[in-house]
Amino acid sequence: MIENENNLIRGSKSLRIVGLSLLFFTFIFPPNLFGKATPTVTITGPEIVCPNNFHPNGSIGHTYIANAKLWGQNINCSNWEWIISENGFPVASGLGNTISNYSFPNVASYRIQFSTTCSPIPIEKNLYVTSRVKMPNPIQHVTAPIICNPGQAYTFATTPPLDLGDSTCYYHYLYEWTAPTGWSIESGGNIEMEGASVSIVAPASTPHGTYTISVKSTIPRSGQPNNPFKSAPVNYSVRVGPFNQSEMYVTGSQAVCNGNTYLYTAVVPGGHKNGYIYNWYFPSGWTVQQQLTNTIT
Repeated sequence: MIENENNLIRGSKSLRIVGLSLLFFTFIFPPNLFGKATPTVTITGPEIVCPNNFHPNGSIGHTYIANAKLWGQNINCSNWEWIISENGFPVASGLGNTISNYSFPNVASYRIQFSTTCSPIPIEKNLYVTSRVKMPNPIQHVTAPIICNPGQAYTFATTPPLDLGDSTCYYHYLYEWTAPTGWSIESGGNIEMEGASVSIVAPASTPHGTYTISVKSTIPRSGQPNNPFKSAPVNYSVRVGPFNQSEMYVTGSQAVCNGNTYLYTAVVPGGHKNGYIYNWYFPSGWTVQQQLTNTIT
């Protein structure tokens, strides 16, 4: 019995050893999934730019740098190449992981593509860039009164003007100002290339009403001095002469109850502007709790 028991014990030990061997085998030999990781490429550089972005002191363009990473760490890759395409067509190319001082020549959509080889995996990365003319800031009516009289000059300005503070658009160019037909900008016509501030005169015969002036940023186009790139317009409503009663209306509750408070707003063509003065009329016995510009409570 003892011998049989020993055999059983030895057999049990043998079975355990075999089990351990099988377990060890399955742990050592599975595919190493970590070895299949693919490096990633990141590109640094602006995605919204202006065409022909020249600085007055001579520095131009934009810089783009590509880096390859694995597990969040920079790695060295070889055979870096880059291609810049404009509206789908290649316009520039080169070697290395850096594009220095590239000036986008047109208003267009661009693709910057970097490619490289990382032992031995070829990888690439695209960055899409929009080249456009930056819009001016809002127009302000500089000289009083806010309601213009025909035949008088008034100053309008885009405030603050665009400047050299934005590296994606070093702005030091003229603006295109537009006024209604027959009006004069800086003693010229109704469309003039001027600075950030202009003097505008509506003819003495201008009927009372609300009119629109606008301003666009411009950037010279290479080889076409009279055809610059232009931004979208910024518009401003100008009032000439007082408002007619038929041009205005009041919003607010038409059904009221004694003792309650209600808000009413005067709506005028072109919207309320600082400097407008309103004369309010209301039923006898009503009281005004608060008046703020074009609203009354």
